[in-house]
Formats: sequence, structure tokens, C-alpha cells
Amino acid sequence: MEVLNAHAYDWSKPPLGRKFLSKILGNGLVTIEGSEHKQQRKLVMPVFSGKIVRDLVPLFWSKSMALVAAVDRQRQLSPDSVVEISDVASRATLDIIGVACLGKDFSTLEHEDHELAQVYKSVTDPKEGVFTFLGLLGSTLAPWLVRWQPFPSIRRFDKATTNLHNVCARLLAEKSEVVKEETTDKDIMATLIRTAAFSDDSLKGHLLTFLAAGHETSATALTWALYMLSKHSDKQSKLRVACQDLKSHAGEMDAQTIDSIPYLDAVCNEVLRLFPPVTATSRVAVRDTQIGDTFVPKGTICVVVPWAIQRSADYWGPDAEVFLPSRWLGDNGKTGGAKDSTAFLTFLHGPRSCIGQNFARLEFKCLLAALVMNFELELRNAEEPVIATGTITIKPRNGLELIVRRYS
Repeated sequence: MEVLNAHAYDWSKPPLGRKFLSKILGNGLVTIEGSEHKQQRKLVMPVFSGKIVRDLVPLFWSKSMALVAAVDRQRQLSPDSVVEISDVASRATLDIIGVACLGKDFSTLEHEDHELAQVYKSVTDPKEGVFTFLGLLGSTLAPWLVRWQPFPSIRRFDKATTNLHNVCARLLAEKSEVVKEETTDKDIMATLIRTAAFSDDSLKGHLLTFLAAGHETSATALTWALYMLSKHSDKQSKLRVACQDLKSHAGEMDAQTIDSIPYLDAVCNEVLRLFPPVTATSRVAVRDTQIGDTFVPKGTICVVVPWAIQRSADYWGPDAEVFLPSRWLGDNGKTGGAKDSTAFLTFLHGPRSCIGQNFARLEFKCLLAALVMNFELELRNAEEPVIATGTITIKPRNGLELIVRRYS
């Protein structure tokens, strides 16, 4: 915890990793460091305050209903009612962050060829087995050198991220013009623009970060949740029963209602424990520091691996790798029964923890509840192993195909 909390600013992301991430996330809260990070996080925090996020639940729910409709359309077009769920989940969360962040509905659930959906799909496609390494290599090269590399993936990555930055620059310029007209827009970027506390580059970095981190991690969590519930039909049925009272809220939802279902909370927590979307993060000591009583010299590299810690029997007991939502119910509900309250690291801890944690949790619950209420889900190829891989977040390598049946 001293790396993430007590001595957090003695550590930074390694420069090479930061440069790679900035190609996708810009110079936002994930990639900036030190005093700049402290200052900008303080300025950004208010737009993710409790009431503001909880007031977004009607948006989360309306887009959850749009996701149900999109899945239903795909199901009906397939002779076997098969839906590849990871792509449609990504488009749903991209639509949500578009409205929350920019006040702009990308409508990618209805128009999957939207340029932003296609750019993000190319950047995060887990089928690109060497994409991460070559993208990392390409981010260290001068632009003129990229064109001469023998690896097509480097050029594809460079083209995709260049397109991403161009699209976000255009979206930001459009939003800035709208804000100049003294509108009452309350979306995230409108609020930040009105503070006049950010440069254009900083605003673009925050927009890139919010759009990417705000949709890709949530879509990943939803994909793994549907995978686990498809493997465990008893837990899927139990969750469906728990969520049935939400049927009366088909056209509306509020935070108090979606927060009132303990088993929905438990399932989401257990998925986030077993499948943290970002499985590891590295840090390098920027000055001499310490971990406990151990002296740590400047330049030391430390890797924090939520995937390993959250599956460790030392913290979670002998059933650490078992999908067991009930561990989050009853007296141990707040910690999942972990022996250390800091053993849950999906959102990290301390001043570099995920600023959008509450946003992500409420969104996740809405999307998952809506799907489980309306569909029975079964793995198309239950006998085939699902391999987890990815660029920034970790997803099923070949997507996730589910047999989807309407629940009545």
C-alpha cells in the first residue's frame, strides 16, 4: 500500500509505458505525474462527485435498455440466436460516456460503423496477438521511422491512434464552441471547459482518458460478468430473480433503486475481483524511498498485479479462484471476506486510484441487470477454453459468443 498510497508520489509509471499509454489516453490523469497530477486531479474530482454520478443513473438505464434492444436485434438475425457480446457491450458503454462526457450521443448501438467505435475497436482488438508489443515499440520511434517498419501492426497502431487524437480534437473544438454560447450543459467536458483552468492539450488529454477508460474497462467487466454467469446458470438464475422487481422500472431508474439489490452488488464485486479489467500496473521509484522498513533506491521498478493479488489464497482463502458472489454478502460483505481490506485493487488505492469508480460501478450494475432480466445466456462453445488477452484491458481473445434467448 505504500507504493499506491503513503509514498504514491515517490513512484511514477515508467516513461516508456507512459508514452505508449499517451498514444491512446492522451496526457490525462492516467499518464501525467507528480505535482501536475495532484493539481489536475483536484480540479477534475468535482465532476465525479457522488450526487453528479448518481444523477446519471437514468442515462445508464436508458442505454441499458438500448443495449437490450441491440442484443435482441442481433439475436434475431442469427439462426442460432448467437450474439458476440464484447463488441456490443463496448458500443453501449461508448454511447454512455459520450453523453456523460460530451453531452453527445454517438448512437453506436444503432450505427456500429461510427468512426469512434471503429477506431477504438482497432486499438483494443485482442485478436492482435503482437499488437501491444509492436505498439509499444512504435511509440518509441520518430513518426518518419514508423512508415519504414517491417511490421504492419506498428503502422496500423500509429494510424489508429492518430485518428483517435484527431477525432477527439474535433469533438473538443465543437464542445468548446457550444460552451462559448453560454449554454447550461452539465456534461463533464462542459464543466471542465468553464473552469478555464485547463490548456487545450490538457482538455484533450482528459477527453481521451474519459472516453477510453470510461468505456473500455466497463465493457470488459460486463463481458466477463456475462461469461461467468453463462458458466454458472444457478447464479445467473439467482441474479435474475433478484432483479425482477426492476421490471417495473423499464422506462426509468434511480441510484437508490439499482443500489437496493445486494446480490447484484455481490455479483459485480466478484467479477471485478476475478477479472480486473487492468490486470497489472508498473511503477518506477523517482527518488529514494521505502516500503515498510526496507530502503528502496531510485530507479527501482515495482509491478502491482491486481489479477494475482485478487486470486491469492493468502488474502482470499482456499476458494480464492472460485466464482462465489456470496462472499460479498452478510458480515463480510464490505471486504468479500479478504484478510486484508486492501486486497481488492481493481480500482487501485490512494491518489492514483480510479477517479471514475462510482460511475463505473453504477453503470456496470445497470447494464448487467438489464441483460439478465431480459435474456437467458449460454456459452456457444462451452467446451472451448476462453483465453484472456488484450492491449490495455484484458478480454476474451476471440470475443465472447453467447446463445441468447428471451426470458419471459
